[in-house]
Amino acid sequence: LRCFVVYRRALNNDSASSFLDCVLISSTTDRISIGESLQKAPVPSI
Repeated sequence: LRCFVVYRRALNNDSASSFLDCVLISSTTDRISIGESLQKAPVPSI
């Protein structure tokens, strides 16, 4: 569920698709897929 926290920040940047990807990843628990999604998700730099 670590990816959940990361994608919560992404939701602030209006990326619902990334959040959906995170849910699918958390169910499969693939760390490699999580890394790929992180690159696709626009994470706001604070």
